[in-house]
Amino acid sequence: MNNLRWFLLLLLAVGLVLFAVANWRFSVMSGAGFLSPGSTVLPNAEKVGVTVWPDTTVYLRLPILILLMLAIVYVPMSLWTRTQKLFMRRHIAKLDREVAGLRTELEQARVELLRPPAAVTPAAATPAAATPTPAPEPIPPQAIPQAPPPPGT
Repeated sequence: MNNLRWFLLLLLAVGLVLFAVANWRFSVMSGAGFLSPGSTVLPNAEKVGVTVWPDTTVYLRLPILILLMLAIVYVPMSLWTRTQKLFMRRHIAKLDREVAGLRTELEQARVELLRPPAAVTPAAATPAAATPTPAPEPIPPQAIPQAPPPPGT
């Protein structure tokens, strides 16, 4: 899967390079790169005007503009997916630790269940059997609460 991702990124990079070569027109501009609308741009510059503020327009070459747009989309999404991946790895590690703890508890319970019962000595069994347990005393009928009679009877 990782090889496929790198192959697709390589195809995207080659496509962007071919697009940039096909659309780049070398020319001389008057001014630096940030031009106000009143400045002159030579007609063969092939630039796209991006209005940043109402009175400020930035003229960029089309391939640069496309690369900027891809960076604006890719970088936040890449950061988001990497943080989600990190959180998921931490969560999975925590769950693995919990499962390991439960496995040790299960093994201890199995050992306790499979352990043979302690041998009962006849000397210990006779005194308990010789002592009778007293029977519970019967409850007199006066001690049992009675429900009041229904009204009108």
